[in-house]
Amino acid sequence: MCEFEADVAAFDDLDGTVWECPRESTTGRYCLFHSQEPTPTATATETLVEAVETADGAVRLIGARIEGLDLDYASIDANRTYPIDLRSATVTGELTARHAHIAHPLQLDGALVEGGIVLDDAVFTQRVALDGAELRGPFSAQVTRFDSLLRLYGTVFGAIEQRDDTPGTAHDLSAVDRPRQSPTVAAGAPVFARGAVFEQGVYAERATFGDAADFMNARFPEVGNFADCGFAAGAVFARSNFDDNLNLTGARLDAPTAKLRSKLGGSNGVERERTLDGVALHCEGVTCRTSIMLDETRLGGDLRLCNITLERDLDTTGATATVETVTVDCRETQTVSGRLGGAGLVYDLTEATLGETDLVGIEFTALSFDDTTFDGFDFGEYKQQLRATDWQLHDETMSPTERENLYLHAKNGANDIGDDGAAAQFFIREMTARGASHRERLTRSGGVRPLVDLLGNLTLRGTCGYGERPSYTLGSSSVIIGVFTVGYALAGVGAPYGGFDGLVTFSVQAFVSVLLSNPTPANQTAALLVAVEGFLGGFMIALFVFTLTRSINR
Repeated sequence: MCEFEADVAAFDDLDGTVWECPRESTTGRYCLFHSQEPTPTATATETLVEAVETADGAVRLIGARIEGLDLDYASIDANRTYPIDLRSATVTGELTARHAHIAHPLQLDGALVEGGIVLDDAVFTQRVALDGAELRGPFSAQVTRFDSLLRLYGTVFGAIEQRDDTPGTAHDLSAVDRPRQSPTVAAGAPVFARGAVFEQGVYAERATFGDAADFMNARFPEVGNFADCGFAAGAVFARSNFDDNLNLTGARLDAPTAKLRSKLGGSNGVERERTLDGVALHCEGVTCRTSIMLDETRLGGDLRLCNITLERDLDTTGATATVETVTVDCRETQTVSGRLGGAGLVYDLTEATLGETDLVGIEFTALSFDDTTFDGFDFGEYKQQLRATDWQLHDETMSPTERENLYLHAKNGANDIGDDGAAAQFFIREMTARGASHRERLTRSGGVRPLVDLLGNLTLRGTCGYGERPSYTLGSSSVIIGVFTVGYALAGVGAPYGGFDGLVTFSVQAFVSVLLSNPTPANQTAALLVAVEGFLGGFMIALFVFTLTRSINR
């Protein structure tokens, strides 16, 4: 019998703490899979397939030493789906299963695979587990279908240079349940899962991606759990679909992000196409039916979340930038809702819709708006911040027309949730921007129409603050009374009360003549001035009543 023994205290599915290989010895003390020299790929493949087909229980090859496995185009589908157990194995070459159909659980926990794993266009109907494994070559699963869970808990994609938290190597059984801290990786191994389908999700918590992590166009009907992972070359999830969460809580994402070349056919296809300078996470065009979780994430570059469909929340609370500034690019995103925060993070919401969102630990100025729509966002929660900036949402590079559209959207959004006070402030900003637009047109092309529009806008602004400032109406009324007082003096109108003070009183009486009787003019000129002032006074009184009522209602 084979004399190989392994410490399996870390494996909950086995009894005892020591596993003894039950296979017959073929090279003295050890069996074919536990000999001192790695078993050649062809021999290991043939023997493994035969063992699976004849097994009446799990095929356990714990601690095996093999050159590789070549399961390309294989169909391993026995009547009973016993596990293929290669935990803590050492594979000196490649493990390949291109276009294969494997209906058995595949366990590679704690394994060391030096040549990489290639599973392109394969189908795995049972769980595939690589917990605590160390992969020194590429992991390629392009257009691969995983009908059950893919476990990558604590997996290291790259050659470990130094580990401060766990003694021994990654393929030690004791390393499977490693602490939160990631190991130091000297050389990374790219992960290429473009177009893959993960029916029951990916559990990759605390994994270390030492090179590219490309999950473009992948489908996650269940959760994609990448919590506490390290991404040395960023992560790509562009145009992927998540029916559950994309969980990057506590992860570290560094820039620049590497995109891989779209080319099937083995490890040669795992080549860098280009890098996205300054980008740490590329999620453009993602559809997520629940939440994208980025709380407590450490970011060494920008987040590209533009043009995504997010049906629930985006959570960036507690995120930190490891560079000076990180831009969270949410351009053209249908609805941004949830909890936004993070030290050193700024948010680009150009042509996006801002929904029911809480700002946690960041200033309102961290949000950049341009043609942004507001659907359920509560401006009232941030009135102190907005008052401090005089309700300014735009930056100075925006044109008057762009500012007008922005404040129109903000006004409509505030009205939709019944925040009349915020709506009034944004309406004033909207009308001010409209006036600036008229002025720009007049300067650029001249003409009567822009001049008339500008004068009308300025009149509304000066007389009533666009219907929102009763004090402006009082101030304008005082100016009118003063102008007519001077007019009466120049016209030589003799006031019945004598002196300049009498002219002031006479002008006031003329101004409010719509409420009181007209003062008696001394001559025709005075009568004309009184009539004009009375008309203006009636207009201003009505305007004051309207503006005061509007402001009280707000």
